[in-house]
Amino acid sequence: MSLQKAVLYLTFLGLVAGLLPAQGPPEETGLLLSLTAPTTALTAGTDFKVQVTMQNTSNHYVFYRADLSGKTSPFSFDVRDSRGGEVARAPRKPGPGAGGSYFRATLHPQESMTNERVLTRDFDFSKAGRYTIQAVRQADNVIVKSNVVTVTVVP
Repeated sequence: MSLQKAVLYLTFLGLVAGLLPAQGPPEETGLLLSLTAPTTALTAGTDFKVQVTMQNTSNHYVFYRADLSGKTSPFSFDVRDSRGGEVARAPRKPGPGAGGSYFRATLHPQESMTNERVLTRDFDFSKAGRYTIQAVRQADNVIVKSNVVTVTVVP
């Protein structure tokens, strides 16, 4: 391979690597996500709540989008069935959804915030089985993932 082709190839790899989100431990990302659930057993058709705590472990501000209704969250959830497949979204129920005005909220250095979500409103837990749940936040080309919580759904 000529020097010119090698330089072009390495430049291309550098550009591609720069487009991919970084992933790393809290000491590198400045954020720590912790997922908890009051129970790990669930009867199909009942509400399942989780709490996610986001802690800013850095020395700089972390910004996130919020609204007054509490229906938005600064993170998403990765929910998988026992075979590792993504769990389908729950059917939308009639009525008002999230909406209104959004604002930029700030998480100060060393500060944390906790958000509670009813996951059965967002995901279909109607089938019996084991599910794994992980909170995920992507911002500024960085992906931060929480610990994994496993829940068993019974009919």
